[in-house]
Amino acid sequence: MLSFSVEPGDEGETSSSVKTPDPEWEKYLEDAVICESLDDDKKPVNPKTIFGAEDIFYCSVTVKDLPADLDVSTKWYFGSKLIADANVPLPDGWTGYIGFHCKPTTTWPAGNYSVEIYFNDNLAAVRELQVE
Repeated sequence: MLSFSVEPGDEGETSSSVKTPDPEWEKYLEDAVICESLDDDKKPVNPKTIFGAEDIFYCSVTVKDLPADLDVSTKWYFGSKLIADANVPLPDGWTGYIGFHCKPTTTWPAGNYSVEIYFNDNLAAVRELQVE
């Protein structure tokens, strides 16, 4: 179990189009769940996709049998604007849960958000959430 925290910054990168996960890398991903919090093992607690302006976004990523020299990373977006990213290097053959979270520096604007999960630079999954 690993956990990584990110706070939004002004990275300036934008996502230019809808991205499609690469099936070659999806095989290492068992699940990616947006949730209210994470337990001590980084498993998701209360999965949800609707958040309030002061909520912390959590994502529990379950991986299996990762090959050598593989990093798991996330990119968090508000609409098409990158607001935060994180990278976690993992040991060979890692199987288990990895926890990521992203917290607001003040409050989140209402709207659509997403998190992209990558193995190295290869997109494995995209999950969407909203702030109301």
